[in-house]
Amino acid sequence: MEKVKVAVFPIPGMVSFPTTTVPLHVFEPRYRSMIKDCVKNKIKIGVCHTEEMISEGPKNQDKAKILNSNQSTFKPQEIFSAGLCTIDEVTPDGRFRVSVNMDARYKLDEKIQEIPYTTYYCTEYSDESDSEEKSNAELREAIDNFLFKYSEEYDDKEFYKYIQSSKWKDLSNIDYSFKIFEKIKLEPYLAQVALESKSLNDRLKIMADALDLKY
Repeated sequence: MEKVKVAVFPIPGMVSFPTTTVPLHVFEPRYRSMIKDCVKNKIKIGVCHTEEMISEGPKNQDKAKILNSNQSTFKPQEIFSAGLCTIDEVTPDGRFRVSVNMDARYKLDEKIQEIPYTTYYCTEYSDESDSEEKSNAELREAIDNFLFKYSEEYDDKEFYKYIQSSKWKDLSNIDYSFKIFEKIKLEPYLAQVALESKSLNDRLKIMADALDLKY
């Protein structure tokens, strides 16, 4: 399988899925360098949940020190989503507001570099073949019914309109099984379990069960 170079951006609690866009506020020097390099050279950025802290950053810093020193370092989860990045804004003090457009899931393979930021060769992480068409359709209908309740409860007219639109209804089952996790946020542990699942049917069950517990 072809290996892809990915710059890894580990953020505690951040589980991202393919088909979604992840906005980031980037202020650490190493990650500002990463953004510049990745945009210039079209290198994918992997935004991933973390396994553990490797080293703790400095404490009691003022804004100037935060912008000029790296903070805590974390070990990334092995499975994550990645995609190309666009810079939306550069603030007067040099911070970046960016969007990372996730195109697929990847698995860490071989570390390329660690300084100033970490990059790996990664392999794409794909679903196994699916034979649960009827179950997928039923789960998708059940989840949409929950979403209608959600939008009514919070009087979210835009969300209600979106899930009634052809843009939402025409999503393939696999894209739907990822996109739904952008709309409804689960605990990072459970979201990571869903991300690592190689079955779209299992991902839909995880979401349906979580919504069933809530409602």
